[in-house]
Amino acid sequence: MTEINLSVGLAVIAYGLTQILVGAIILLKAKKKDRTQRGQFPVTQIVFNVVYSLTIGISMIIVQYNAVYIGVFMFAVKVLVVSLLSEWRAFYSSKKLNLEDFLTFVKAAPPLISIEVDCFHYIEVSNEKESKFVETRYIRMTNWQDNTQISNAFGSDPLIFFELDQKVDLLGESSRLLKMSYNQAVSENQHRDRHCKATQEMVVDGLKSEYFVQQGRLPCWMTPIMFWLSQFLGFDVLFACLLRAKMQNTSLTVRKLANLEPMNADFVTVKPMYVTDLKQYVK
Repeated sequence: MTEINLSVGLAVIAYGLTQILVGAIILLKAKKKDRTQRGQFPVTQIVFNVVYSLTIGISMIIVQYNAVYIGVFMFAVKVLVVSLLSEWRAFYSSKKLNLEDFLTFVKAAPPLISIEVDCFHYIEVSNEKESKFVETRYIRMTNWQDNTQISNAFGSDPLIFFELDQKVDLLGESSRLLKMSYNQAVSENQHRDRHCKATQEMVVDGLKSEYFVQQGRLPCWMTPIMFWLSQFLGFDVLFACLLRAKMQNTSLTVRKLANLEPMNADFVTVKPMYVTDLKQYVK
């Protein structure tokens, strides 16, 4: 063991572990404030950083260069796999929505009610299901309205992560009318095969479960270039902690009220059925 090997080994270990410590301190301080942060500590990235930093550092100290190659290989795996699959890469590769446009999109997204009919039988030898006929029927609505309750208290964080839940309620006799459509779909197709099953679905059209939303201008360090630079320089844990410290996590239930009855004067907001295109809200 030489002094150079010892110095290099300790430097590698310190390089890998110090950024984890600094990132953890930043995130813990942010969590003490009265706001919800995006997720927990980046555990997978922390484990990768600790393992390859110790592998490379200790291997340098004991002069086992083959083990150094293993550590370098682990670092490459981290960059190529962990980084490519990380949520931050998904954010930077996605189209950006600002808060105002996102809320407009949520309110404008219409409910979509469908019934899927599946006529099938089971193969005697393998007992596998084989569908002979599949049909999706979209239920036409008279009108609908948005009942989503949106809070204006989004704080001052430049990024907001929305986790969306959705619920479609039916007005008055609409449930009975939908049940009639369901029974009709089954009765009209049950002759097609031995078994006939119908599945009813009520969703908000075009709505995903997760969205990254900008609130104002992003800081200069929140860029794809800085993201990838942090990955290749081994500062990915620090970068992830900084992002999570500047990102609010918000849950939102998107509620729609759908009417299948003939025109109802008591239905306050009348909107036609149409397909929502998110692209019109993307800058």
